[in-house]
Amino acid sequence: LINSSGVTVSADNQVYINGVAQDADRGDITTTLGGTVWTIDSDVITSSTYTPTLSGGVNLDASTAYICQYMRVRNVVTVSGRVDLDPTLTATTTSINMTVPITSTWSAAQNCAGTAFSNAVSGQGAAIYAVVATAVVRMQFVSVDTTNQAMYFTFTYRII
Repeated sequence: LINSSGVTVSADNQVYINGVAQDADRGDITTTLGGTVWTIDSDVITSSTYTPTLSGGVNLDASTAYICQYMRVRNVVTVSGRVDLDPTLTATTTSINMTVPITSTWSAAQNCAGTAFSNAVSGQGAAIYAVVATAVVRMQFVSVDTTNQAMYFTFTYRII
């Protein structure tokens, strides 16, 4: 995308003003071009990585978090990534809480929704939902296996 005032957005979403790359991590970008003041709000569209903090494990001998990626478009955040989970018992409700990259004040579990699956254990899938009291998300499933396995996930929530 390019306009006549010198603002360019490349295919990888890097913003350039008159050929100079802009650092969205420093906050809003404001410049004057052709007598017009342009402001690009860095909170409207952004993306980055973070490593969630895991807590409150139920029926787990171990858990490991990895660097995850997220993107924010206005007040909606989508996260994807991997955690390794090692359930203690099979056929038992198993859960772990994860922090989110941008906090939200949820009022109901459905303010966040997502899924996770193991690529090595047939049928081991999980629901992901908001934990209202602590502003984290919970991954919950009935364990099928008792070995440490990767769970790949994605969830989306609204910043409230």
